[in-house]
Amino acid sequence: FVIILLPLLIILILGYLLFFQILYLFLVLLIIVGYLWVLSDDNKLTNNKIAQFGICTIIAFTLFYFAGLVLITLLKIFHLDLNTELLRYGYLSVILGFLIGIVVWKHDLLKISKSSENEETNNHKKDKPKILKYLNDDYFGVWEKIKAIDEVLTKTDVLLNHKIIALYGDWGCGKSTVIETLKYRIEKEEKIIKRRTKNGIKDEKLISIKFDAWKYEKEDNLPYALLEFILSELENHGKVDLKTKAEISIIKNKLLKSGKIVFKSIHVSYSFLRLTFEPKNDEGKAKEIENLIEDFKMLSDILKDSNKRLIVFIDELDRCEIENVLNLLSSIKLLFASGENINYFVAVDKKAVSKALENRYGDKIKAEEYLEKIFNFSFYMPEFSVEKFIMQYDFFREYEKKHKGTVEKIAKFFEAIDFTNPRHLKKVLNKYEYLVNVKTSNNVSRDLKNLIPKIITGN
Repeated sequence: FVIILLPLLIILILGYLLFFQILYLFLVLLIIVGYLWVLSDDNKLTNNKIAQFGICTIIAFTLFYFAGLVLITLLKIFHLDLNTELLRYGYLSVILGFLIGIVVWKHDLLKISKSSENEETNNHKKDKPKILKYLNDDYFGVWEKIKAIDEVLTKTDVLLNHKIIALYGDWGCGKSTVIETLKYRIEKEEKIIKRRTKNGIKDEKLISIKFDAWKYEKEDNLPYALLEFILSELENHGKVDLKTKAEISIIKNKLLKSGKIVFKSIHVSYSFLRLTFEPKNDEGKAKEIENLIEDFKMLSDILKDSNKRLIVFIDELDRCEIENVLNLLSSIKLLFASGENINYFVAVDKKAVSKALENRYGDKIKAEEYLEKIFNFSFYMPEFSVEKFIMQYDFFREYEKKHKGTVEKIAKFFEAIDFTNPRHLKKVLNKYEYLVNVKTSNNVSRDLKNLIPKIITGN
């Protein structure tokens, strides 16, 4: 309430004293809209450039208006016309605020977030993957790996020569953070790659989307859910021009129809990348598979003609049932990757998939071959540092300042008992930090504190 009422109170006083009703009313409305936007629980405009323009204009407008008021007050001793001067500064405030808003909108300078700075620094407590913007935010030790992958994707021919790329790493090791940061960099920095054509070298602008496989696993068919997702995201992507969107809309229904028949009506088996379907010897069904492949090529050609290349990041496969994982990977290899200008960057727990294949087919060599056939280019997650991961917690950072070497000892303990998975560590450390906060809180009853083991003191 203080955040909202204090600026409004100041503006009401200014309006009453200065009698500049139109500008005053306009300013009040802008401030109300701005604060409601910032405080909104359903704030989906955080990174929107139009929202940045509006908020920055409001802020600049308010600052210049207030500065003009102060200056006018000082000039009263010279017996200048107050209303005339206020009019001049009112117009000046509007103009300057608008210009600053334009600059911010053009260069994407303002990064407004509903989360407070404290929430941002404690983002490790949330399941949502963190976008790494600064080296100091890197608690998985993936900063250099992200930079390396970024350069390989944008400064070499990897995307031109390899449709499907793997990011191998154990469950919970930070693959999602890598994907989120790569996607952020592609969209933020407007990455391009060079493609050789008959008419010379052309620039292709990279656009990206992220498919959360676990979120869509509840659908009847994961490959079909991916197909729907790609088409929907392209139709609504801010970096895709209207002409390209219109062309995609034209072939959308055809793609979905073929995809529905292939993925839902045909019982497709992808056993070790041999595509079979039931009923067998049905030429009509086989024709739909051919149609689907051709439609994927057509979708890719539409992107190619507009000098766009799509990277589909696929994450959270680790959480899915192994049967769904195998079906999705095989579908991508045999059907989705038919187009030249669409790449798939997939986060995979190689050990888990290989083990599942080995258990199912009893052949470890074939299990390894399966992944090699799907991914002929791959990256591996770097070695994880337990000590660095622990240091992201405020409690342990403060404790380390007073008792040097404590965090190192804790890290060695976890390593000694082979408890080094980041997700498992997060659960334990979050719970410990929570218990410490309860133990040291002045707002918690003694009875509740007594339930917490004495070994947890918070000192």
